[in-house]
Amino acid sequence: MAHGEITAGGGAKQAPDNGVFTFSGGKGTYELTGHVLKAAFKGDVRFTSTAHKFDIRIADVKVHTKGKTGAIQADVTLNGAKQNDIDLAKLDLTDVRPGQGQGGAMTFKDIPTTLTAKGAKAFNGMYQEGEVLDPATLTVKTGGPVPSPTPTDKPTKPTPTPTKPTSKPKPTPTKPTSKPSSGTGGAVGGKVVGGKLSWGLKESFRRYISTGGSVQASGGAKKTSAGYDFPHAKAAWNAGAKKIDASFGGSVRFLYKGHGIDMKFSDLKVRARGKTGTLTADVKAQGRTSNDVKFATLDLSRASYKAKGDVVLLSKVPTRLTAAGAEQFESEAAGSPYKKGEKLDPMTVALTLSAGAKVPSSSGGGSGDAGAAGGGGAAGGDDGAAGGGSVGGGSVGG
Repeated sequence: MAHGEITAGGGAKQAPDNGVFTFSGGKGTYELTGHVLKAAFKGDVRFTSTAHKFDIRIADVKVHTKGKTGAIQADVTLNGAKQNDIDLAKLDLTDVRPGQGQGGAMTFKDIPTTLTAKGAKAFNGMYQEGEVLDPATLTVKTGGPVPSPTPTDKPTKPTPTPTKPTSKPKPTPTKPTSKPSSGTGGAVGGKVVGGKLSWGLKESFRRYISTGGSVQASGGAKKTSAGYDFPHAKAAWNAGAKKIDASFGGSVRFLYKGHGIDMKFSDLKVRARGKTGTLTADVKAQGRTSNDVKFATLDLSRASYKAKGDVVLLSKVPTRLTAAGAEQFESEAAGSPYKKGEKLDPMTVALTLSAGAKVPSSSGGGSGDAGAAGGGGAAGGDDGAAGGGSVGGGSVGG
């Protein structure tokens, strides 16, 4: 339009047909808790027009974010006058969720951007503050842990107490005296002989861990396609009163050393009363141990407490995070990325009343949205990659 020329160099590239610009060689840090990103990229882009008498060069591109806001920063030279580290564009991360890219990279795609006042001035006044720009895409990839004391060294210290709650069994769970007869669906209360709890915590959290971390299921807990199965430890059930108190064994540990994540969930308990219930768990995270955390609320409005084929089944119960549960994801650097009321994965509780009763296979969906918690990371990364820990190439345009 200005009968000018666009030149990209120093590590920046422009896509064919006057396409988007990609800035490579990104390095920096990214803390998933709070989405605190600080990254610098290689490359520069120069726009010149003899007819319209402007020469604009954008270099030393940086991206910084915190929470749901951020900015693209750069050194801008306009007709020989240079401004260093000005915020060119505002980033709106309100509705942006990370997806999984090539090589386990995490991609923040199509981030809405608007021009800042300084950005408008840098473009020779051709555009106005608040003008909508092309969306930005940022790809992040882990590059290794920070060389500072890691949060994962702490969780191993406070180990004396986690097993205490299970060492003091209460006499009440087995009080019901009327035992169900095998195969009958009319029993209203009786002894529970087996079962399992099937739950995935939060699908987006599992998906994030899979990009560079690992999950350890132990103590009888097993990984499934929909999450994890925890074996029955003890339970009391009364269909007439619509009550269930059940404890489950096993543990699941989420590790992502590059992001300072080490979270272990164990001693899960379900307390169901009519249409509502709670899930409690012992949680080791961020260097602290919390026992019997009321982690999630249960919506049992559609659940049936009746036994069928000597199986009591609370199937795909909706679960939501409590305030105490959200606190478990907090780090010293930032608050929790999750809030009270956040939707978690649905939960299924199956209790068997006879040795021959069979529980259904585990299946189901997740909570759908992304996010996670973690500590800071170290630098490192190549074109097209940045990460919880390292930061790499981003692209601007659309």
